[in-house]
Amino acid sequence: MEAAPAKPKNSANVVTVQAGSKSVVVARCEAADGKPAATIKWLASVGGNHSTSTTNGPDGTVTVRSEYQLVPTPADDGGEVTCMVDQRTQAQPWVHPVKLSVEYPPSVSIEGYDNNWYVGRSDAVLLCMANGNPEPTAVTWTA
Repeated sequence: MEAAPAKPKNSANVVTVQAGSKSVVVARCEAADGKPAATIKWLASVGGNHSTSTTNGPDGTVTVRSEYQLVPTPADDGGEVTCMVDQRTQAQPWVHPVKLSVEYPPSVSIEGYDNNWYVGRSDAVLLCMANGNPEPTAVTWTA
């Protein structure tokens, strides 16, 4: 006698990566121990692709794993990819958005110079703007 259908245990998680020039895994999605096998799809506003693998369990269930890959840039930090798991025992697809975590060195700019500095001016201000992940914690000025 064949085993009854089984609802998969679904999960999705982010993989923190560093900005670079190679394609790396930035998110994983899994539908564990389902029967029949689930289908995993990705919805993404960032470029990239995915690879999916399946593992058969001894009780006739199937675990489906999918990894989303891209060449991470600073602009991808905070971007979103969404894992969608479809399987017939679920009333509707399981949908889980994952926020990407891309680490990159700070980009720094100095703002505030208005082309009107002169000796004796007292309200001159410069701002050091630093943007990075993780967020810069200290700024040091040197002349």
